[in-house]
Amino acid sequence: MFERNLLAAQIADVRRQTSELAYPVLRSMAAPVVVLDIDGHIAFVNDAFVRLMEAPAGDFIDRHFDSLCDWYGHGESAVDRLLMNGRLDRLVLRIRKTGGSGMEAAISAASVYDDRGVFAAYVLTVYDLSEQTRLVGELKAAKGELAARVEYLEEFRSGVFQLLRELDASESELALTCGRLQEAQDQLVHTSKLTALGELSAALAHELNQPLTVIKGLSQHLLRGKEDDAPEYEKLKLVVDASAKMETVIKHLRVFARGECVKQGPVDLNFVVKEALLIVRELLTSRSIEIVLELSPVPPVIGSVDRLEQVIINIAANARDAMYGGGRFRITTKEAMCGGRRCAMMSFQDTGGGIPDETLGRIFEPFFTTKEPGKGTGLGLSVSYAIAREHNGELSVENDPPRGCTFHLTLPAAGGAQAMGTPDAGG
Repeated sequence: MFERNLLAAQIADVRRQTSELAYPVLRSMAAPVVVLDIDGHIAFVNDAFVRLMEAPAGDFIDRHFDSLCDWYGHGESAVDRLLMNGRLDRLVLRIRKTGGSGMEAAISAASVYDDRGVFAAYVLTVYDLSEQTRLVGELKAAKGELAARVEYLEEFRSGVFQLLRELDASESELALTCGRLQEAQDQLVHTSKLTALGELSAALAHELNQPLTVIKGLSQHLLRGKEDDAPEYEKLKLVVDASAKMETVIKHLRVFARGECVKQGPVDLNFVVKEALLIVRELLTSRSIEIVLELSPVPPVIGSVDRLEQVIINIAANARDAMYGGGRFRITTKEAMCGGRRCAMMSFQDTGGGIPDETLGRIFEPFFTTKEPGKGTGLGLSVSYAIAREHNGELSVENDPPRGCTFHLTLPAAGGAQAMGTPDAGG
């Protein structure tokens, strides 16, 4: 026991001597310095540390160093790390100053031994990062402000360039506007001609209807008195059938020429297709265009038979002009779901080579046409598009050059209504 106490006393004496030699040097250092004993308690602080902490040295002696620190990480404290590793290399943490304020600091530490290799103390150097943190913040703010100014200048430059482009284009835009005004004037003149033509067509339909009524009535009267095997029966029946077909054509001519409208109600699109074919069949077959029908059961829609027929006629006329060398015009009907709603769809596919990309976006514009002057009004597709919207539907085009294009007319189904043209509806 005596020998152990003697050894402890000798070690304490060596530490005292070392401290007496080292402390004056540490006290005069410009950097804040703290000396810890083996347990992490503060044994010495220099003047720079006192100034940094704004408190007298006596406030820190014998305090555990961790009582001054807020460790940023997880796990060991600053002293625990020091005791485990024997050193610290710029450990960043927050030190609580007198009065409760704090500062961000970096701690570096090393173990000190005497000349016999016996542990003497831990010497810590404290680096105040407050100014560095402030400068970093100011630098980030300056960079952010600079980036904002650069972005503003870039937007300003883009705006100037856009303005210059608009100024450069103003002359050509003015010329284009004048051309459009002239075109609109020409279209108005053409529209007035169409109005006169419509009135003439209505008068012609009226004049043709009178003798046709006589022909149909007499042929039906003669047919009733003939047996099926009579030589005149087939010829008279042919006259009756042709008269009925002509009567239907005149009816459609009167509706479209004079603007007569049929009251809206439930409509079967398959019935509309068959009615429209009475007008467009000759229009297409005379150009060696084959008509293909693929009609499936579809739900009825609410609409006007005559207005929907007009859509088919307009699209068929466009297809005829696109297939000037002959081709195939396919009409398809089917049930579809559109935006979660039950719909009926009509599709019109031609083999006319498709629509040029530069005009695809304008085909539904009023008065837009690619035909030669005098050969097209530019109203067919725009009117068809308007009719589709009137029926709460959509008219769209699917372009597939050079094979052709397909127009899709999609209309919402009428829930539970019986369609015009179905057998039960008297069609």
